[in-house]
This record gives sequence, structure tokens and C-alpha cells, in this order.
Amino acid sequence: MDRLKGIHDLVIATRDGVELAATHYGIGGEPRRVVALNGALAVPRAFYRRFASFLQDQGIAVVTYDYRGMGDSLDRPVRDSAATLAQWGYLDFEAVLGWLADTYPNADPCVVGHSVGGQILGLSQRVLELKRVVGVATQSAYWGHWSGGARLGMYALWHVLMPVVTHLLGFFPGRLINLDTNLPKGVALDWARWGRDRNYIRSTVVGPQSQFFDEMAMPMLVWLV
Repeated sequence: MDRLKGIHDLVIATRDGVELAATHYGIGGEPRRVVALNGALAVPRAFYRRFASFLQDQGIAVVTYDYRGMGDSLDRPVRDSAATLAQWGYLDFEAVLGWLADTYPNADPCVVGHSVGGQILGLSQRVLELKRVVGVATQSAYWGHWSGGARLGMYALWHVLMPVVTHLLGFFPGRLINLDTNLPKGVALDWARWGRDRNYIRSTVVGPQSQFFDEMAMPMLVWLV
């Protein structure tokens, strides 16, 4: 296990053949806990370097990764990416948990999910293997949860701006909503579709049909901001 000590970049393959760029913060030996760090939408894994290093210093091994179509996992022009937001949950997150299980079979798997990184947890059945979950800003993005002018802005974003611009350009330019990264078409349209529905990602109409949110019984700590 000493070969796992230190910080190393690697590639994690999903079951549909997509290669995800990832970084492993290993401690060597046999850690008691390991963490998959699910980033927010349009936030590269490098953003979490200091937090991952902090956990590493506490004796917790961590893996960060870029979802398909984002960051270093984007292997083609964003307009040509076929990535969807739902795939981040049932394919990408699943693959990362599988890598952790194979690498640290005796450790307790945990997740820290930031924003959408916490919202997608229930899309993979492997979430039921987790021992602990921490969520940061993982609240629903349904437009009706806002009030006043913010509600109008969210309504316009999900119903008009994002779907119209995405269909016109073939991707969504992140600068329109202060994101540093452009969004693949499928990611943007999934997000807008969920944001129009009262049940957001858990909708049986617009969300992925295989969901495991109701079966999640592990201890969870969630901050809503």
C-alpha cells in the first residue's frame, strides 16, 4: 500500500468506456476511511486540492475527479460532447466508488458532495455502500423555491435562457451565469429540465428512473446555503 502514498493523477474508466481524469490523495497503509469528492457543476477538481490535502493530512485517502465533458475529462470540443448530467450520477460517480472499493476494500467509503455533486448521489445503487455522506449546498434548484426577483430570474433561466441558448449554440456558455466553464448540451438541458420540475432530480417524469434516494440510510451531514 505504500505505492498509494502521496498525490497522483490517474484515469478512472466508466462502464461505458469514458475515461475520467482524477487525482488520488493517498496516505499509504490501510486508511480507516476513504472519500470520493464530488465537485460542483463546472468546478474543476483542482479547486478542491487544499481541502483534499487537509483530509489526507488527517489520515483519510481522497479521490477527486472531473465529470465527463468537464475539466480534464473533456476530450473534444464542448459542442461535440455527448455528456449528460444524469450520466454524472449513474456512470461517473459509480465508477469512482468502484475504484475506491477496489483500491481500499477494507476502508469505509464516504462522500463529500458539493452542490450538484451531492444532488446526484442517489442515481447510483453503489451509494448504498457508503458509510457517511457530507453535502455542501446540495439543495434543489427548482425555480419555485426562490422568491421575488430571484424567482423570476430562475424561472427565466430554466424555461428560456438555458434551453434556447443551448439549442442555438449546441452548448451553454458558462459566462452567461458566471460559470468559468461551458456546459455540454446534454448537461445544460438536463439541469434546466430538472430545474423546471418541483421534484427536481427526483422527478419520475424528467429525472433518471432508477433512483436510490429513499434507500439511503447512512449518517448524513448537509449544509444548505
